[in-house]
Amino acid sequence: VFEADRLLAEKQTELEQRLALTKGKAALGADVAAQKEFDAHVEKIHAGLSNDQQCGVFQRTSLRRRQQLNEQAQKHIRTEYGAFQDAETTGTINSAKDRTRRNPDSPTIVQAERQRAVSALAAWAQRKGLIGEITPEMIQDPEFQKDYMAKGQTPPTVEDLKTPGLSKQYVSQAYLDKRQIVESSLHKEVVDGLLAQDNDQTAKAYADKNRQNFTAADLESVEKSVIEGSTRGESRRQTAQIIGTKGIDTAD
Repeated sequence: VFEADRLLAEKQTELEQRLALTKGKAALGADVAAQKEFDAHVEKIHAGLSNDQQCGVFQRTSLRRRQQLNEQAQKHIRTEYGAFQDAETTGTINSAKDRTRRNPDSPTIVQAERQRAVSALAAWAQRKGLIGEITPEMIQDPEFQKDYMAKGQTPPTVEDLKTPGLSKQYVSQAYLDKRQIVESSLHKEVVDGLLAQDNDQTAKAYADKNRQNFTAADLESVEKSVIEGSTRGESRRQTAQIIGTKGIDTAD
């Protein structure tokens, strides 16, 4: 029985090490394959046992090891798939920013990309428990209560959840802060894209109109870019005017 358990322990370790090498989305389903291989190894070892007592002891130890393997697999899958989803959220937001910067003069595209980025962020926040329907478990969470108090609001109680008409949706300050950063960065991409097209006057008008939508850091950067862009734009316009005037004089 000791030998049988050792052989199974070695297989368990091998499978856990192999599981740890699966990353991101590839981790999905890895637990099923591992359990299948583990069960096949159990049957192989079981076939070599000589009596019912050994079989009974081995069955108990194999069930315990199978549970351990499953727990490790599920933990790894949650971690890896969570990382994959986080990376997808970041990728979607970066893609939306890139599309916005390349199409700053298209309100339709700018709005569509903003919606895509905000939707991806909302899905991420819901997975993280930063937004969503309030549950009794959430109400007991100190961080949940702290978030309400930080906004000058009284945290809801379990009894409040039973009150008809009372909003049962939770929106954390962490999510609101993150959303502001994302939306600000998208507005900044519009300005940067317009400046890259030498359209400094439209860029300035857009920046002025959306001034309240920028974070402090982005606003500082945008103001600097607009000033530099306006200087270059004014220089181009003056040069064009001079050339145009000389052209007229020469023609006369």
